[in-house]
Amino acid sequence: MPYCTRCGRPLKEGEQCSCTRVHTNPQIDTSSFSMFLYSLGQRMGIGDPTVDPVNKYERGQKIVPQNVTPNDTEVPVKQYDLCVMRSRLKFMRAEGRLQVTNKRVIFRAKGTSLMGGTTLQHEFSIDEIAGFQILRNFRFSGLDLLLAIVLSFIVGRIGMSFGLGMYGNLRAFGAFLAFVLAIGACVVPFLFAKFFLTKSLVLSLGAGILVGGGAMAAARYTPVRWMLLFLLFVTLVLLIIHLFVFSFKPNMEFHVRTKGGEAVIPVRHDRKNLGAMAGAVETFITGYNEVLPTNQTETAIREVGALINDIQKMGDFGIAKWRTE
Repeated sequence: MPYCTRCGRPLKEGEQCSCTRVHTNPQIDTSSFSMFLYSLGQRMGIGDPTVDPVNKYERGQKIVPQNVTPNDTEVPVKQYDLCVMRSRLKFMRAEGRLQVTNKRVIFRAKGTSLMGGTTLQHEFSIDEIAGFQILRNFRFSGLDLLLAIVLSFIVGRIGMSFGLGMYGNLRAFGAFLAFVLAIGACVVPFLFAKFFLTKSLVLSLGAGILVGGGAMAAARYTPVRWMLLFLLFVTLVLLIIHLFVFSFKPNMEFHVRTKGGEAVIPVRHDRKNLGAMAGAVETFITGYNEVLPTNQTETAIREVGALINDIQKMGDFGIAKWRTE
């Protein structure tokens, strides 16, 4: 059965498809501020004038045929918005999509950097693919931990100054109020399932208020001293737990294994370590040190292997089974 090489619609013998559909996405950033930054960068000589400033991530577009020229009789079958790739220190961000056609498997990540647009693309003949592996897990981010510690320290100092002010103006009642606020800060983490950075800052604020408003009272009254130490211990334990939980970020890695035995599509960051220098570990250089899954990653994990296998074995029947448009 023939198919339209643009939209994948099945056609009758001799039928010409009149598909003129253009994929759009309401999430495209057309804000005046974004356009102002783009025009400012162009005037400074920064950036690539060929990059579309409105849809710099190619959101809502099909890789084939809108971004990559289709092969003869190539039919797009299914596409996934697979991941978000970024390097915050380099100010780089890209959105990765995976498309399966009846001829190829294509991964394409279009993004931006300070110097302009970026593109990462890998493609493989579907007949040469022997396996497909996608890993979704979590990784520890030292940068996020450092950021959270710095912010928590700043907020804690603010809380300490506030607590000292309460005790200086209200004395015993100020110390009592500091204990109440600290208890409230310890309760907050149990009211929300996420927002770990926000909860860390609340705990830091509570600890600062507790120290500032209760330290002087604890110096005068022994029972207060033990209450202060106990609440401070609980607050700091919760703070440390939330700091480390915040530092674990979603992570995704994936590889295509060809019949030649090679593991390809290196999307993870540069593996520049002693093992790589010695040749013990294969070095991948993409420039991105974070690969975050999207809400379609889990769907891709469940479907891609079966999708490729059906197309390899069933041909047109496999296309008809999986084609979504």
